[in-house]
Amino acid sequence: LTSTTRIKLDKVSTKVKRSSQPKVTIKTTRYTYSNTFNQIMFGVFGHDKELKHREYIFSIPSNWKVMSVNDAKQLQKQMMKKQQFLKQKSAQ
Repeated sequence: LTSTTRIKLDKVSTKVKRSSQPKVTIKTTRYTYSNTFNQIMFGVFGHDKELKHREYIFSIPSNWKVMSVNDAKQLQKQMMKKQQFLKQKSAQ
């Protein structure tokens, strides 16, 4: 079993690259103590291996469309309008 913890969005970034094969790469940077002395002195605070930054790199083929959340919402609205239009058209 793995425990899941939420990551603050200010510690996350995304990047989209074009490639021949789809792939996701996750780069994680964590804080660690530089030596045993610092670990003994500051270890009581529990910040060892705390997340500093996480980057998601999406490599996608050039024929794929990249959509933002706003793009998806707009598409959903357009599809709803189209469904209503088709219902009206079939009712006639």
